[in-house]
Amino acid sequence: MFIPEALPALDKIIYIDCDIIVNLDINELWSIDLENKSIAGVLDRVHSQKFLSELSLHVEFLGCNRTQYINSGVTVMNLKKIRERGDFSKIILEWLMYYRHMPLFPDQDAINSVFESDKKFIDPRFNVYDLLNKDLDLSHCIMHMYAVPKPWKVFTGAAHEKLYWNTFLAAEWGRDITHSELIDILADKTTANIDLLTERLNKPLLQRIFASFKYRVINKIPVLNLIKYTWFWIRHKFSH
Repeated sequence: MFIPEALPALDKIIYIDCDIIVNLDINELWSIDLENKSIAGVLDRVHSQKFLSELSLHVEFLGCNRTQYINSGVTVMNLKKIRERGDFSKIILEWLMYYRHMPLFPDQDAINSVFESDKKFIDPRFNVYDLLNKDLDLSHCIMHMYAVPKPWKVFTGAAHEKLYWNTFLAAEWGRDITHSELIDILADKTTANIDLLTERLNKPLLQRIFASFKYRVINKIPVLNLIKYTWFWIRHKFSH
């Protein structure tokens, strides 16, 4: 949110979250024609679900179009044009104060709302996050690990985890690791995954059943979602 002011000498940048694996020539992303838009990103399919789903209502109540909501984890930013809007950090902070009761993903929600009609949509391969889908080709894309366990925390043997560790071992900070040390590291990550699963299983049965029921049933009932976000909207209006 502070990038336009923090990097005054630059007119364009690529922003990438820290949980990203770039498995293509980054120049392919850099060379995209922004068509005089302020920001470019991949459509967030999770937030673009059918009308009255929890996340689509969340987006609509923030003044965004659910079919035009991008994931901010990988974006190309036209800093020159953004600066023409005025003090960008002030614009974002004012937005966050105004909608303080409602954002689930503060920076992403703010970017989508502020740039509602000033976004360019780019190829989904530049922000792939359904990484557990075995049918996906991960050979030429940018992988975003926001919906899966981070490979530096747990190791399950998924394709993106293998790519991460192969890249890590080829890089300067992993090149000197011995086979024995690597086995110990991966054993720790595998243990961490087992511990995570064990922790979930050790939760009281009723708590697990309710959590599953809430996620799979309650959050998908349109009327309940509408009531929930109507309450958010009323609280939001009366707080100003």
